[in-house]
Amino acid sequence: MSSILNRWKRYWQQIIQSTDNLLQAENQYDKRLLSTLTVALLIATMIISPIWIASNPNFKATLPISVGLVFALLIAWYLIRTQHARIGVYILVGLLPCTVAAVIVTAPGPIMDRMLSLNFLVVSILLASILLDLRATVILAIVNILGTSAFFFVPGVPFAITYPYVVYQALMSALLIVTTIMRTVYLRRLHQSERRYRSLFEQSNDAVFMLNLDGIHLEVNQRAADMLGYTPEELAGLSFKEIVSLSDHSSSEAVLDNLKTNTFLPPYERLFRKKDGTELSVEINAELVRDTDGQPIHIQSIVRDISERKRAQERAQAQALEQERMQLLTNFVTNASHEIRTPLALINTNMYLMTKATDEQQRQRYAQQGERSVMQLRKLVDMILSMTKLDSSVPLAYKPSDINSLISQAMSHISQRLKDTTHTIVFDPDISLPQLQLDEHWISEAVINLLDNAIRFTPEGGTISVRTYRQDSYVVIEIKDTGIGIGEDALAHIFERFWRLDEVHTTPGFGLGLPIAEAVVKRHSGKIEVESALGSGSLFKVSLPIAEAS
Repeated sequence: MSSILNRWKRYWQQIIQSTDNLLQAENQYDKRLLSTLTVALLIATMIISPIWIASNPNFKATLPISVGLVFALLIAWYLIRTQHARIGVYILVGLLPCTVAAVIVTAPGPIMDRMLSLNFLVVSILLASILLDLRATVILAIVNILGTSAFFFVPGVPFAITYPYVVYQALMSALLIVTTIMRTVYLRRLHQSERRYRSLFEQSNDAVFMLNLDGIHLEVNQRAADMLGYTPEELAGLSFKEIVSLSDHSSSEAVLDNLKTNTFLPPYERLFRKKDGTELSVEINAELVRDTDGQPIHIQSIVRDISERKRAQERAQAQALEQERMQLLTNFVTNASHEIRTPLALINTNMYLMTKATDEQQRQRYAQQGERSVMQLRKLVDMILSMTKLDSSVPLAYKPSDINSLISQAMSHISQRLKDTTHTIVFDPDISLPQLQLDEHWISEAVINLLDNAIRFTPEGGTISVRTYRQDSYVVIEIKDTGIGIGEDALAHIFERFWRLDEVHTTPGFGLGLPIAEAVVKRHSGKIEVESALGSGSLFKVSLPIAEAS
């Protein structure tokens, strides 16, 4: 059954399809409508004619009139399908007046009965108003009215009979002509509006895309085609997924769903993929277009290439970052030079005093003081180098490590400082901790700096407690002291480079230990927290992820 229907459908398409391949799409569409109308009239004529012939046996002209109608409709159908379509339309419109004239002339019976066919002349004017221009419609209306008025001069036809026909013809013609004028004005305005829109569409500096509700491109302007390296014909029929970067597919599908639900969307950015595979950044302003009944028709997107703007933003960000880096470098060099100047001054002073000393014991004392200054300077240089390496993102040597063992080694390293003090260090390790992916050198340096900081700010006799434990997906190192504590205002600055509690830098150290510790922890995807208050000591918590460090 379906094959039969498809076959008839193909036959019907062949009947109404124009054979002129040079026609524009719009004219082709009009010709199909005319072909369909002609075929419908032909079928109706072939059905009505036998009934008309059978019901009027005394009307001998019914057969030739019917045959003439069918023959004329076939000629009109053929011409409409060729480049002579206008001639076919004239034949189609003129058939009815000719048929009415033939009936009036050849039909048997009283003339007043035959005049009833004059009413069908209005149909010819209706066809003319639809298929022809205003001038042709007016001419046909005048011809019909004059033809009807001729019956005023036919003997035996009373004026009272002819007059209503003339009035009816005049009124209906006037009504149809006014309707044609209104339709012409409306179509002219519509075409003007369409031309203005088309001009804006084609000449816009922005790319314009029109898509159906499934995201398939219906039409694009030349700017859109140039932007993506396609022709407008190549883009028409492509899905949005074929021009949107793969990374933006899911978010673009969400936009399409939101548009269908009439959700307002502000302008958004996407990555488009050009025909050659390269990508460009765009800003999109999309809206759902509806018809007069509020039903969705299609989606319209105005797209602007913002690649240059993006590059300008990146350049501005890079410039700002470079300026910030240079400022940090300037501050770093300024602070470092200040810190270096102090031990150098001490070395210079001790060397001068050594030259002036007359006593060997004095020279020995000045030499020891100079040596301590050299060691202090060496330590400062080492810390500056460490900070520089961490800033330059030097690759870390991660490997499975036992954090408790690293802490024990750090405590052994710093135990030399405890020989001349009364400080106590207590270590409470959690022996069930898993191994972590760590750079042992840098983690050890971070722990040493934290322990050194705790010792320096804890009075003699104080206690430094070290504890490890697991908390969720982290291993936590706690270093707690009973020192002087840190005020609330100072807590915000303790990880700043070269920052110290006092402005004149009488506090021991260089102000680099905590910044180094923080940088090391961050390089291990961890975090460092501080809890402290003046007079109640400090608690530093280092959390390192159990998952493999990145």
